[in-house]
Amino acid sequence: MLDKRDDIESVIAFLRKNGANQIDSIKILKEITGREVKDCKALLHSSKTWEDRRELDQQLHDLAEAVIKDLADGKS
Repeated sequence: MLDKRDDIESVIAFLRKNGANQIDSIKILKEITGREVKDCKALLHSSKTWEDRRELDQQLHDLAEAVIKDLADGKS
């Protein structure tokens, strides 16, 4: 099983180079590491391979949280 950070980074880089998107990469990491989805998402989010998307992904996440909060509070 993969455990070392360098090994995981190599797998993430391989997946991206071969066309895997972030969701597919998270699913594959879960399968090969046995880790929880949230842990695999964190690994991918903090990876050097996907650092070019980190800021945009965080903005999207923040926006989604704000929309969900507004909906829960009854705002439209």
